Amino acid sequence: MWRAYRATRQRKLQKESPAAPLAGGFDDIEVRVLVEAFDEAWKRILEDGDSLVGDGHAEATREPLALRIIEKRNLGSAIQAACETTR
Repeated sequence: MWRAYRATRQRKLQKESPAAPLAGGFDDIEVRVLVEAFDEAWKRILEDGDSLVGDGHAEATREPLALRIIEKRNLGSAIQAACETTR
C-alpha cells in the first residue's frame, strides 16, 4: 500500500512541478531526494501513530513538514557554499 501511495505522490509532484520549482531551483535529482525525505519522514509519523496525524491534523502537518525539509536542504546548501568560498 505504501509503495502505491508513494508512486502516486511522485507522479503528482512531477505533474505539478514547474521547470524551476521553488526559489531554490531544484533539479530533478534534488526533487527526488526531497520527495524521498518527505515520504520517509511521513511514513515514520504514520507508523508512530503520532497525534499530529489524528483527528484531521494530517493535512495541517504535511505542509510544515515539507517546508522544514526544504529549509534543511537550503541550510545545507548555504553551509556548503560558505565552505567553498573560504577555501
